[in-house]
Amino acid sequence: FHKFTFVSLVPLQLYEIFKNQESINKLNRFKNILIGGAEIDKQLELKVRQLHVTAWHTYGMTETYSHIALRKLNGSETTDYFTPMEGVIIKRDERGCLMIKAPVTNNEFIITNDLAEINNDGNFKITGRFDFVINSGGHKLQTEQLEKSIRELVLPFHNLQFILTSVKDEKFGEKLVLLVGSSPVKLLQNDWKEYTLKEGSYSIPKEIIFVEKIPFTETGKPDRIKAKEIVSLHH
Repeated sequence: FHKFTFVSLVPLQLYEIFKNQESINKLNRFKNILIGGAEIDKQLELKVRQLHVTAWHTYGMTETYSHIALRKLNGSETTDYFTPMEGVIIKRDERGCLMIKAPVTNNEFIITNDLAEINNDGNFKITGRFDFVINSGGHKLQTEQLEKSIRELVLPFHNLQFILTSVKDEKFGEKLVLLVGSSPVKLLQNDWKEYTLKEGSYSIPKEIIFVEKIPFTETGKPDRIKAKEIVSLHH
């Protein structure tokens, strides 16, 4: 038993908690949990929905010092869209990236590299990163969007960590590579059928590399720079 009512976590910490029932029980003794610092994949979000504690996903960045928007992850008001906090104004730039104006930004718009959709209510969801786009064979591939589709359509029954990255390639310019943190798993052509229908055949990774573990940053985000280095070492 503990007397604390609130805890703040990054998705990687939550991922580790869900490996152990005792840790889950301890987490459920809080009243609210804030999850931030990185995107939450669909499999993890489904597990969060089973918690008895109220869970919130936060959106923020270094320039805003703290979170500027929240979305509820479980209960009756679960949503994919973040609601900006009071005093926060948002819009998109010509690239489709989120711009934020708030008291913490001296009421000046700051430009992010987060690609966003804004609905009619003024709420938003992040669809990927402008700087994580891979240009392969003339197709601009949004890695975070493709990772979500792989999680949902190709690997729904595999509790695997993975990351999409690329390597220089004579034919494609950049070749899409799937880095998987596990011992080799056989993925058949049929496993990619639904994914191909949704994302297109050009979005299928041209190579799959199995490694002992996927690199993460200290804040629990996939380390895309390190992943690129790992792939380069295989070539």
